[in-house]
Amino acid sequence: MTTHSYPGLFQRQAAEHDISHIQIVCQDERDLNCFTYISQDAERNLCHVFCVLTADVATEIIVTLGQAFELAYKLQNGLTLEEIANV
Repeated sequence: MTTHSYPGLFQRQAAEHDISHIQIVCQDERDLNCFTYISQDAERNLCHVFCVLTADVATEIIVTLGQAFELAYKLQNGLTLEEIANV
């Protein structure tokens, strides 16, 4: 499960989606403050668009999501948290 909350903005949770349902994440090439991801539920694909105060915040969120994808992949393929921490 991935939860996005941005204390610097509204002090509330912006979205919550199971990471296994997120298909792709990308940053807008014209407005670097915006990023999007596509998630899939049982019947449809959904596009979620977020705009934050700075391009740095958007990039940090995208990098964090990438790290979460990598961790989920490793766990799904049988690595333990201890093995991952020692890499």
